Amino acid sequence: MNETLTGAAKAVVITAKIKALIAALSFLLLCGGLYTLADPVGQSTAAKDPYTLDIQARTELVNNTVLGVVDAQGKEPAYKYQVTCENAVYVIRKDNLEAQQEVTTLSQDQRALNAKYKAYLHEAYLVVDDAYNGKKADLTKMNAAKATLS
Repeated sequence: MNETLTGAAKAVVITAKIKALIAALSFLLLCGGLYTLADPVGQSTAAKDPYTLDIQARTELVNNTVLGVVDAQGKEPAYKYQVTCENAVYVIRKDNLEAQQEVTTLSQDQRALNAKYKAYLHEAYLVVDDAYNGKKADLTKMNAAKATLS
């Protein structure tokens, strides 16, 4: 009993397979969308604020810059270390200027975060200044100011 399908029957079978595949993919897409909407991670609304996320990203950049200065202290030649410190100061001053300029467009909560960020930048500058002047860098105040931003 060797059965063969006609051309029309093959087309119907292929169409049915394609529809089943589309239905399966649609189901997976719908379930994934519902999973995302359910927010399984349980993140708070404040963590999703774009300004808060931006401040946290800028904080990490400044922190890495300051730690680069501290790590390079005594390891780099004087001229290269001076450039490293100047670059760190440039990053800190640029971020401070941006923080001052954006304060007029922020909500009250964002302004409070902005003030904490500017205090963090001030402490970061003091660490770089101490390192530049040959003093041992004390990161405790800077880290405390960073902790207030989380």
